[in-house]
Amino acid sequence: MSTRARTHHRTARLALVVPLAAAALVAGCAPDPAPAPTPTALSPSVTPTSLLPAPAPSPTQPAEMSRDDETGAAAAGTFFITQLYPYTVSSQDTASWDKFSAEICSFCKSLKSSVVAEKAANQQTRPGAISIKSQKLGIIDPLRYRIDLEVSQEADVTYSSDGLVAGGRPARTIGLAVLVVRNPGQWRIGGIQVLTVNGVAQ
Repeated sequence: MSTRARTHHRTARLALVVPLAAAALVAGCAPDPAPAPTPTALSPSVTPTSLLPAPAPSPTQPAEMSRDDETGAAAAGTFFITQLYPYTVSSQDTASWDKFSAEICSFCKSLKSSVVAEKAANQQTRPGAISIKSQKLGIIDPLRYRIDLEVSQEADVTYSSDGLVAGGRPARTIGLAVLVVRNPGQWRIGGIQVLTVNGVAQ
């Protein structure tokens, strides 16, 4: 697979999300955000890895997500970024991602395409763990909320089909906007946009 092709299918991962990855949040609460910028890949490794790190664990919805109010929306935003995104990228299982993606979510579609392309190339990414540093919730209407998050993400590592470290991204702090929508009867991702990376506007 060419360098150009590998770079193309990584653009949807968060600069995280990006991934984590790979993503795709909502500028001014717009439901159709642009994908995250392409990160600079790390130099390839010449040392084979005997065992790839395990994928992120299967996501577990918090009980608060059953609520249809601000508490439920906030819990959904945290769940999408800290659990669902890392699991989808690292496991390459997009079933749960599809379940929680709203039809309007461009980032959701881009991330899925990125994961599918990486799987077809026999590559795997292990996105760094994501932790929430701050969270600000804004209501658009009773069924839509914008959540501004500042998150810390540990380094990503991408492995080639032969077990070599093919690239990755260093640890970083990311500002995100997440649109969550209640439709139908559950919270879904309406959009994701990277606002800042290490304090620099994107």
